[in-house]
Amino acid sequence: LDFASHISVPMGGCGSSTKASDDVVDFQSSPKAKGMVAPKAETIVHDFSSLVMLSLRCEGLQKGRNTVAVVYSKLSTDELWMEYGTTEICGQDTRWPVWERMFDLQFRIEHVREVRVEIYIIRNQAMHEDLMEQKYVGSAEFNLAEAVYARSSTKNHGWLKKKLENIKRKPRDPPIGKLFVYAEESVDAKVELSFTVSGQDLKPTDFWKRKCDPYYEVNRIQAVYETGELLLQPVFRSEVARKTSVPSYEEASFTVAQTSSCDVSQD
Repeated sequence: LDFASHISVPMGGCGSSTKASDDVVDFQSSPKAKGMVAPKAETIVHDFSSLVMLSLRCEGLQKGRNTVAVVYSKLSTDELWMEYGTTEICGQDTRWPVWERMFDLQFRIEHVREVRVEIYIIRNQAMHEDLMEQKYVGSAEFNLAEAVYARSSTKNHGWLKKKLENIKRKPRDPPIGKLFVYAEESVDAKVELSFTVSGQDLKPTDFWKRKCDPYYEVNRIQAVYETGELLLQPVFRSEVARKTSVPSYEEASFTVAQTSSCDVSQD
């Protein structure tokens, strides 16, 4: 962590006749605290994003052996769907397949994330990754918020229910089946980071001061330019340690969402 220096001016202005002291000030008990202001620690970014895990199952399929679900996702402002992942092949001969693989998607209140799930029956095990070789059953679309809010409903025990649709299905054809989605918050989104910071032999940046007023900031990397320069987003700023070259700060705590938007690969 890098320490920055904060300029301190005695009360009364630069031309004041009050003599400034270079002693360390105890802001809890010292009378000097009444005439000086030390900014407290603050969380700069209040990020309410979360990481949601999706579980999938189907009911009422016409055929159920060797079924697989393919998940696509996009923001409402995007035009194209992006493939997010594929479940394992459910080899049981059942019209109610349940897949074990879960999909983690970032949930943000300010963004509408849409999800599309396509169901296939695997015809060729050797080419299961080639969807053109498989039988398309149907698909269902929903936004992530629907799945999250369904948790609060007693209907379907918190599962979001969606009918599978297929453009080739005729009005008199029997129903294709239903998709059920269960959303739960990932434990990674609830992890809280706590640490303490101290410094030694810090040098003042202003020639008229014998001691500095240091504080520190925690930043997350928003982008890396081609030149190697980093675009930083401050997420936390510590309290200011007045007039000392050996600062010791209180314990800082914040969530993974605040520091990295629940992105486990975030620097």
